[in-house]
Amino acid sequence: MRKTIIVLIGIIVLNVGLNAQEQNSETLKPFYFGMGLSNIQTTGDVWGTFDFGFLLYKNEAKRYNIRNSIMIDGGRFSSYGNDFGIYSLSDKLIVETLSLNGLFRYYSFLQGGIGILGNENKAFFEKPLTYNFGLGIGIDIFVEKNMSIFFDYTCLFNILQNTKFEYKESLSPKFQMGVRYYF
Repeated sequence: MRKTIIVLIGIIVLNVGLNAQEQNSETLKPFYFGMGLSNIQTTGDVWGTFDFGFLLYKNEAKRYNIRNSIMIDGGRFSSYGNDFGIYSLSDKLIVETLSLNGLFRYYSFLQGGIGILGNENKAFFEKPLTYNFGLGIGIDIFVEKNMSIFFDYTCLFNILQNTKFEYKESLSPKFQMGVRYYF
């Protein structure tokens, strides 16, 4: 029974990949909308993520693109011994390339943003704010012509306003997964 289930899952995954490969053209649409979940590796906190991306530069000869993405995150944030609720607005500058068969999109990015946070002792719009910046890599796996499942990993630093930058306290590696729709 276990072997049958594994074989069926393998056939389904292979079929989805081949279907996406046949449908996907060599170029991507200029815009995308994505949503997913993020896990902060150091604390185990889970965030929800929405992003909207658009094409800035396209180089067909060298097969790479540059995109910009505006991202909204929200969730639980643990820092300096305190737990906060956080909403963050970030911007990503993405350099990407599409695989030759059109099934994968590989990318790396630079991210920066600002966030508001609050808990029972602090309202959301009171100071201090939080700033974030980071570097990351990711991959999109196309399951249909304009839809992908994505995975990315960010070496993210979250810094509270008016606090000394401490490497260990600020480092928040983030693993993110979700879906994107290109249009």
